[in-house]
Amino acid sequence: MIKALRVLVLMLVLSSMICTVADAQTVNSIYYRVFYDPMENTGLLEVRITISAENTAWFYIPIRVFGENVIFEYLGYNYTSGLRPLGVSYDEAEYLVEVQAQGMGDLILYFNVSNLLEQTGLTDYTLYLDTTGLEYLTRNITVEITLPGIFEQDTVRIRGDVEVSTIKSTNTTQLIIKGFGELISTLYIQFEEVTTTQPSQRVSWTPVLIIGVIAVVSAIFLFIYYFTRRKPGIVVEHIDYTRDQASILIIKALRDSGIKGLTQAEISKVTGLPKSSVSRRIRRLEEEGFVEVKRVGKYNYVFLTNKGLELAKKILGG
Repeated sequence: MIKALRVLVLMLVLSSMICTVADAQTVNSIYYRVFYDPMENTGLLEVRITISAENTAWFYIPIRVFGENVIFEYLGYNYTSGLRPLGVSYDEAEYLVEVQAQGMGDLILYFNVSNLLEQTGLTDYTLYLDTTGLEYLTRNITVEITLPGIFEQDTVRIRGDVEVSTIKSTNTTQLIIKGFGELISTLYIQFEEVTTTQPSQRVSWTPVLIIGVIAVVSAIFLFIYYFTRRKPGIVVEHIDYTRDQASILIIKALRDSGIKGLTQAEISKVTGLPKSSVSRRIRRLEEEGFVEVKRVGKYNYVFLTNKGLELAKKILGG
């Protein structure tokens, strides 16, 4: 009975350190920035979250604000000084980034992205965007999409409070969408025809423009690829187990279970953590050799390895 009370008190203390899930008070803004080539059907997505959290807080950032067919490949993250991320993980099934952080600054997430636009013709594309699900998380949302070439908007359907603006330069078109709502836009490449001295004869510049666009796009994406692969600040997903409160709770629960071990469902019940968080932590701990998963009867049980016991001593003492 006394041991159970001690465990309960320790869990309450650790839980108080985690803080509640972050909301619009701690997430000042979210900025989705996409460089995308419709012809190659690929691009780079940067998600910049501006955070202001005096205490350690959980952040659940949904990535899928585009169409259902969009494919994301998580590359890693970076952050500015003043922000202290204690753990960053990406749930591929839910398209959700889970962050535990404290301080003031920007967390920048990087993804490869494909199928962003749906091709409806030879040079026609449809863009779908829905930011309504982010109203609970922040007061400011911006989506910036940069496309190689000159695009025109044929049809735009908007629901909610969304503002759309277009900026065109010599070789690119930039769409900027601000606010919360749903947008469906049809885009098409605008090719110009140039006449010679004989007005009755027109020369099509389409092949030349296509070649020029492809050359510019290739140069842009080679630069982006080089930049994202070589930039020293980008960190592949990493968890500091001595500071990550979710991992500490899991390690303590496994240590207290002794040789009996625990199922993931039991760990979730003991720690109070969501099952998805427990599953991701267990997978990482197993990959790094801190825990092992064994089949016992009908269930998979999780046990601390010798390496995990050493980590438990380091974190929890004793």
